[in-house]
Amino acid sequence: MYECDYCDATFEAVSNLGGHVASAHRYGEYGCETCGETFTSLASYRGHLGGQTSIGRDELQTELRRFTKELGRPPTRDEMNADGAYSVTAYRNEFGSWCDAIRSIGHNPVQERRVRDEELLKAIRDLADELGRAPTAPEMDDQGAYSQRTCANRFGSWANAVLEAGFEPAGQPKIATSELLAEIDRLASRLGHPPTVKEMNSEGRYHVATYYDRFESWRQAKRRAGYGESHGKGDGWNRQAWGDTRWRRQRHRVLKRDDFCCQTPGCDVDQSEHRARCGTELHIHHITPRREFVDMDGRYDAEAANELDNLITLCAAHHRFWEQFAPLQPDIR
Repeated sequence: MYECDYCDATFEAVSNLGGHVASAHRYGEYGCETCGETFTSLASYRGHLGGQTSIGRDELQTELRRFTKELGRPPTRDEMNADGAYSVTAYRNEFGSWCDAIRSIGHNPVQERRVRDEELLKAIRDLADELGRAPTAPEMDDQGAYSQRTCANRFGSWANAVLEAGFEPAGQPKIATSELLAEIDRLASRLGHPPTVKEMNSEGRYHVATYYDRFESWRQAKRRAGYGESHGKGDGWNRQAWGDTRWRRQRHRVLKRDDFCCQTPGCDVDQSEHRARCGTELHIHHITPRREFVDMDGRYDAEAANELDNLITLCAAHHRFWEQFAPLQPDIR
């Protein structure tokens, strides 16, 4: 059985878990390049595309002139995506670039300073620090230094932006492990059951991303707090059962093999950048989960679980994502 970390629903097949996470928790978003609308299922996205008609150059220019007249100047990319009838992507597809679309109606583009990724992530972290949890999209619009749309445009979706920024903010004193575990226990006592990811994010003192950074999985955090399949220091699932020194050596071999870089395609976060962003080293992910190496008598085969071929280097954000789909593995380089 496969369990969703977000709501504790269980599924017999990992494919069913993947579909559930994508639809129920918005890991999968499909964005229309013409109008900017997003959809959480591929079926609804395809239905939307099927009902569209092609937008002509004249229609795009008419809308751009209207919006320019309304503002008294050409709109920026963010303004067009937020309040225009068509997305910036539609203009890029027709004119080759946003700037060329502006020039086609006789205006010069507004000079825009491209905000660095780290500035956007810092804005999310700063607001999360004020709220005590990850901000919602409306909260980012109301209280953040940048709009949630700017973040979504940069990282592909608001959910992706939150994942990328879901670490302990730089400069904040490291929260003691005992405090993190005590917070799980406090919520469990109040709720009558171990908290889910959703419950921790909405009702807990710390965002669940903090637990992922410290324990590398939510289940491991709950087990360390005394909840889950096993308890205490005798927990046969944790890596200490293999020996701390031996695990550190194996961990280093994996990092070296992977060039000290996250192996998710398109992610170039290396060890130094990960330390700067998260205050921790890159994570080592078990492609086939360690629970699959526990036999019917409860014996854990650490040798097989920790084989090099079963380990891969990931950043914290992508580690959280791939744990939802284990034992499926990332389509690595």
